[in-house]
Amino acid sequence: MNTTCDTSFAIDECQLFLNFPEIILSLDEEGRITKANYYALKAYGYSLEELTALKITDLDASGNKLKNYSQPSLETVHKRKDGTTFPVKIQYRGLACCGCNLNLYFVQDLTQLKSVEQRAEVDQQTLELLYDSLPVGIAIYDRNERMVRCNNVFKNLLGYSQQELQQMTWQDYTHPDDVLVSRKWVDYFYAGKVTKYKLEKRYISKAGEVIWASVTVGRMLSYNNNVQRLVVVENITERKEIERLLKQESEVLNVVLFGKQSVMMEGLRFILHNLRGINLIGQVITFEDCLSLLGLRKVDILLIDQETAGENYLNYCQLLSGKYPHTKIALIGTRENDAGEKEKIPYINLQDQSQEELLLQLKGLCHMGNFVEPLDWSKYESLTPREKQILFMVASGKTNKEIGQEIHLSPSTVRNYVSTILQKLNIPNRTAAAVILYHSLLNNK
Repeated sequence: MNTTCDTSFAIDECQLFLNFPEIILSLDEEGRITKANYYALKAYGYSLEELTALKITDLDASGNKLKNYSQPSLETVHKRKDGTTFPVKIQYRGLACCGCNLNLYFVQDLTQLKSVEQRAEVDQQTLELLYDSLPVGIAIYDRNERMVRCNNVFKNLLGYSQQELQQMTWQDYTHPDDVLVSRKWVDYFYAGKVTKYKLEKRYISKAGEVIWASVTVGRMLSYNNNVQRLVVVENITERKEIERLLKQESEVLNVVLFGKQSVMMEGLRFILHNLRGINLIGQVITFEDCLSLLGLRKVDILLIDQETAGENYLNYCQLLSGKYPHTKIALIGTRENDAGEKEKIPYINLQDQSQEELLLQLKGLCHMGNFVEPLDWSKYESLTPREKQILFMVASGKTNKEIGQEIHLSPSTVRNYVSTILQKLNIPNRTAAAVILYHSLLNNK
């Protein structure tokens, strides 16, 4: 540092130096403070005499005594007379003022700026935490339909890493049947026809699993003001499954009896005619009549009397299954299943069977092939007789009010029973109880 003239008087009289709203220090060649403005005295808490007895390195609280104060700009930490510290940015300026060349150091107090930065960092960390803690998937896509970023929920939903997703387009993990409708909405979005939209679609995970999702899309801008899609994804696979089960629960099954006239068949006809959810089309006595009726009507279930079919039961079942593959076939009888067991033909034992149990088996028969977690029969046996009774009534589709009227309990009491039963069996809801029970009865009767 080199001054070309005595600046003592010039600096003392310069109003710019005296009243500048930031710290200004004048240093000699050895780094001693020779002059300081009013703001410097206020900021450091020293008098002019005290401050001019110090070197600028004496103000440094960073611990780095080798810091080069001759560089044009640096950031460090300074300390006040009372020992408190504050962050500063120091800039060296050689200025011509009042006829002299001045070597001045402008010291900017960064306390407020650092506080703002820290708050911004905290806000960003909070946003990141919120971004990854929300129970929905979030993804951001650019105009090239590439993912910019996504949260952990979205990654876990699809089973891909973020790096893998960034190398793919959304079409790569969208169900093929849903690509066209998704494409339409994306085009509407970038054409400016809509700024947000919502739809239900299916994704295909890395493991090949089909995932139903409710997708909400909104508009956001990138740092350079490019339009991006903010996509919020809620997994609704379970809801879709429940809707499917409810649809099964509410449907009416068309049933045909194949068997000769008998007291048992008369009784079965009466029961089926009065079961809710069952449409008894009629009864046939001969195989020819059975073929004719199945050709004229849509039949969901054909019940073949074991005694009527005799030794021809296997041929009957094979012929009917080949000609009418959408009709489910089962043998019925009043003794243990010895006819169809070897060929795995479904068998319904009518001995000591309640109407609710019969309905459950018929519905389970109609929906065979759908995967359902089997019932834990040890848990089932732990139910009381009353709980078993209510379980079958729930599974047959009856409401709490209907159950209460039938067994003389209040709806609230029935509701408590139902809650206890589902908890004991580890079954999530009434509809799941129905389907699980249908299949379990077919496999265990």
